[in-house]
Amino acid sequence: MLSVDEWPLLRDLRLTALRDAPESFLSDYETEAVLTPADWKDEADRGVWLTWRTDSRAIAVLGATPEPDVDPCDRYL
Repeated sequence: MLSVDEWPLLRDLRLTALRDAPESFLSDYETEAVLTPADWKDEADRGVWLTWRTDSRAIAVLGATPEPDVDPCDRYL
């Protein structure tokens, strides 16, 4: 699980994913590329973020985040 202090890893994985498969997300690269470090720290803190690693390198991320438009018991993946 990523900690808030690992926000740079979350940012890098998320921006890579947005470039690679933009149709898979509710946001886009241009919107998230301009987020500030404080924005990324908030994002890291608001959900549960899991990473998959190979040879000590993170290659994927899965996040479970709450959103105002869904039931409090549900999360976006």
